Amino acid sequence: MVHINQVELTHFKSFGGSMAIQLEPSFTVVTGPNGSGKSNILDGVLFCLGLATSRGMRAERLPDLINSAVVRQGKAAEMVVTVRFDLADWRPDPAEEGLEAPAEGPWIQPGQREWSVTRRLRLAPGGTYSSSFSADGVACNLQQVQGQLRRLRVDPEGSNVVMQGDVTRIVSMGSRDRRGLIDELAGVALFDSRIEQSRAKLDEVQERQERCRIVEQELLASRLKLERDCAKARTYQDLRQRLLEGRLQHQVLSFELAQRQHSELGSRRLALTRQQETDRAALTVAESALQEGAARLALLQAEVKALGEDSLLAVQAELAGLEASGRELARQSERHQQEAEQLQSRRHGLQQQKEDLRCQQLASGREGDGGEALEQAERACRSAEGAVELSRRRLGEVAGRSSSWLEEQKQRSQRRQALQAQLTPLLAEQQQCGERLRQEHDRLVELGAELAHGGSTDQASQQGQQALQAEAQALELQLQGDIRQIQELSDALALQQRTRTRLEQEQVGLEREIARIESRRDTLQESRGTGALRLLLESGLEGIHGPVAQLGEVEERLRLALEVAAGGRLSQVVVDDDRIAARAIELLKTRRAGRLTFLPLNKIRGGGPGRGGAALERGRG
Repeated sequence: MVHINQVELTHFKSFGGSMAIQLEPSFTVVTGPNGSGKSNILDGVLFCLGLATSRGMRAERLPDLINSAVVRQGKAAEMVVTVRFDLADWRPDPAEEGLEAPAEGPWIQPGQREWSVTRRLRLAPGGTYSSSFSADGVACNLQQVQGQLRRLRVDPEGSNVVMQGDVTRIVSMGSRDRRGLIDELAGVALFDSRIEQSRAKLDEVQERQERCRIVEQELLASRLKLERDCAKARTYQDLRQRLLEGRLQHQVLSFELAQRQHSELGSRRLALTRQQETDRAALTVAESALQEGAARLALLQAEVKALGEDSLLAVQAELAGLEASGRELARQSERHQQEAEQLQSRRHGLQQQKEDLRCQQLASGREGDGGEALEQAERACRSAEGAVELSRRRLGEVAGRSSSWLEEQKQRSQRRQALQAQLTPLLAEQQQCGERLRQEHDRLVELGAELAHGGSTDQASQQGQQALQAEAQALELQLQGDIRQIQELSDALALQQRTRTRLEQEQVGLEREIARIESRRDTLQESRGTGALRLLLESGLEGIHGPVAQLGEVEERLRLALEVAAGGRLSQVVVDDDRIAARAIELLKTRRAGRLTFLPLNKIRGGGPGRGGAALERGRG
C-alpha cells in the first residue's frame, strides 16, 4: 500500500527552521500538548499536495502559512514543504499499459521505489508571492501533480484525508449524506461526478461543435474566396515578375549599351585627344616651316632687289621692244624677198618674152614692128632690171641693217637668256615658296577648323559622357529602387505565403478538431443508443416503430417544453409488444451493441380506446 514515509517542513507555520518527520510503517498517531503543531503536519501535507485551500488550513492567505519569525517587514521570505511517498507496494494500473510518458512534467515509472513532491512559496518584499511545484526535482504545475496522485489513488475530491471534526460530522449526518459518503469512499461518487463532468463537457463539445461547424462553413467560404484571390494573386505576381524581369532586362541592356557608348566615346575622346596633340605638333611644325619659308622668301626678294629689279624690268622692256622690231624687220625682209622674187620672176618672164619675140622676129622677118616691140621690151626689161637692182640694193641695205639688228638682237637675246637663266630659278623658287606658303596657310586654316571642330566635338563628347554618366546613375538608382521593390514584393509574398501556411494549418487543425468532434459525437450517439437502434432497424426485426421523438409531433412553440419535460424518455423505443422487446434485448446482448429502453404498446395504458394507435399512425404518416 502506498503511504507517506517522510514530511520535510521548512519555515511552515509554527516550524521556524527545517524539520524532517519520519513516518515509519508502524506509525499510528502524533501526540503532544495543545499548540505543539500536531495539526500543522497535516496542513503541510495538504499544502504540498494541493488538497486544500488556505482557509482549509486555517489561514486567510497563503503567505500566512510562512513562519511569523521569518516574515519581516519589507524583506523576502521562503517556505518549503516536501512529502515523500513509499512506492514499494505500488503497481501501475493495467489500463496504463502502452501509454507513453509525457514529454513534459513528472511521471512515475513502473518499479520506482520512492516519489517526492515539493512545493515552494516565495514572498517578495512588496507583499506579492509565488507558488511552484516540483516532483523528483522536475518543475510542474498542480494539475500534473494531481494527475500523478490519481495514479496513486489519491483523489483531491476524495476522502483520503480525514480532518478534525469529520468523524463527528459523519456520525451525526443523515442516511442520505452517509450514503453519499459511502459512495464516495467506494468510488461510485467519483464516477457520478465524472458522468456529470462528461455531460457538461459533452454539452460544451456540442456547443463547440456547432460553433466549429459555423466557423467551418465560414472558413470554407473564405477558403474558396482566398483560393480565387490566391489564383489571381499568383497570376498577378507572375505577370508582375515577368514585367519586372522585362524591365530589368531592358534596363540592363540599356545600361550595357550606355556603357558601350561610354567606352566608345571614351576611346573616341582619347583618339581625338591624340589627334589633337598630333595636329598641334603638325601645326607647330607647319608654323615653323612657314616661318622658314617666309624668311627664305624675304631673303630671295632681297636678293632680287639686290640684283637690280628696276634694271631687270628695263632690260625686259627693251628686250620686248627689240623683239617687236625684229619681228617687224623679219616681216619687211619677207615682204622684200617676196617682191624680189616677184621681180625676178617678172624678169625671167620678160626675158622669156624677149626671147620669144626675138624668135618670132626671126621667124616672121618683120623687122619694123618687131624692132619696136623689142625696144619696148628692152626698155621694159631695163626698167625692170633697174627696179630689181633697186630692190636688191634696198634688200641689201635692209639685209645689212637686219644683220646689225640681228646681231644686236642676238647679243641682247643672249643677255636676256643669261638674265632669264638667272631669273628662272629665282622665279621658280619664288613660285614654290608662294605655293608652299599658300599650302601652309590652307593647312593652317584646316588645322584651325579641325581644332575648333575637335574642341566642339570634345565638348560634345564631354557633354554626352556627362549625360551618359547621369543616365547611368539614374539607371543605377532605378535598379536599386527596383531591387528594393522586388525585395518588398518578396517580403509581401513571403508574408502572404506564411499567412496562407498558417491558415492552411489552422484549417487542418479545425478539420481534425471537426473530425474528432464528429467521432466523439458518433461515439456519444452510439453510447446513447443511436447505434443500437440502427442495428435493430437494419436487422429487419418486425414490430419496431422507432424512438418516441420520431413518432410524435407537436407545435413548434411547445417543442422545447416537451423536450425538457420528457428528457431522456424521448429516446425510448416503441415496439408492438413485450415479446418483440425481449427479442430486441437479446439481439443487443448478442451483438454487444449497447442498451435501450423499450415501450411495448400492449403494456401501455392509454387515456381512451384507440388513442395510441391514432398517434402511432400520425407518427408513421
